[in-house]
Amino acid sequence: MEPTSFFQSEYDAVLEEVRPFNIHGAGFYDIGFSLESDPEGSLRRVRVSDNLAYPNPRIGDRVKIAILMGNVTRLSKVD
Repeated sequence: MEPTSFFQSEYDAVLEEVRPFNIHGAGFYDIGFSLESDPEGSLRRVRVSDNLAYPNPRIGDRVKIAILMGNVTRLSKVD
């Protein structure tokens, strides 16, 4: 996963795992994803607040993951 810039990057990915959870009432997702350029069976992981993600992410969804300084700032579904 080569960043487009040191501070800000955006990646096209496919969701492989989606685990919703709560911390003190705040919703989050643990997301496992792969990039097209990854070797078969590779899995990368991020954690994203549910208010930065589209509703009801599911395994197999094609997404864009925006990252700023190592933190996910947006998880959006690609139609």
